[in-house]
Amino acid sequence: MGTITLIAAIIAAVASIWSTFTQRKIAKEQINAEVKSKARIEWIQKVRIEAANFITQCTLFEEYSPKIKIGDPIIKKVDPTEHGATITVDQGPDTVVHSNYEDIISDKDLEEVRRNVIQSGNRLILYFGPDINGDNDKVITYVNNVMDIVKVQKYNWKIKDVQSNSKKLREFLRKYLKNEWNKAKLGK
Repeated sequence: MGTITLIAAIIAAVASIWSTFTQRKIAKEQINAEVKSKARIEWIQKVRIEAANFITQCTLFEEYSPKIKIGDPIIKKVDPTEHGATITVDQGPDTVVHSNYEDIISDKDLEEVRRNVIQSGNRLILYFGPDINGDNDKVITYVNNVMDIVKVQKYNWKIKDVQSNSKKLREFLRKYLKNEWNKAKLGK
C-alpha cells in the first residue's frame, strides 16, 4: 500500500508541476497577444490620424493651387496623300486656370500647405516598412506620387492627380487598416 501511495503522490506532484507550467505558458502567450494587439491598435490609430492629415492637406493643395490647362490641338495643314491625308498639328497655348480661392490664399499660404503635404507624406511613409505582400509599398507609392507632383510647386498641370492619388490612398487604407484591426482583435 505504501508503494501505491508513493506512486500516487509522484503522479499528483508531476500533474501539479505540469499544470503550473501549462498555466504559465498560456498566461505568457495571452500577455504576448495582448501586447501585440495593443501595439497594433496604437499603430492603426496613429496611421489614421496621419493619413487623414495627409489627405486633408492634399485636398487643400488641390483646391488652392492654380492649374495649367494644356493647349488644345490646332490643325495647321492638311496634305492629301495617296492613302488619305497627312495632318500637321500644333498645340495651342497653355492657359492658367486660377483657383477659386486665389483672392483669399496668398502664395505664402499655398507654400505652407505644400510644405505640410510633404511633411505629412514623409511622416506617413515612415509608418510603413517592407512587408511580404507589398501592401506597404502601395501606400508608399500613392504618397510618393502626390509628393512628386506637389514638389513642382505652382502651375502644375498634374494637380488633378493629387486628388486621384489621395482618393486611391484613402480607399486602400480603409481596407488595409480594417484588416489590421481584425488582426489586432485576434491578438496577432
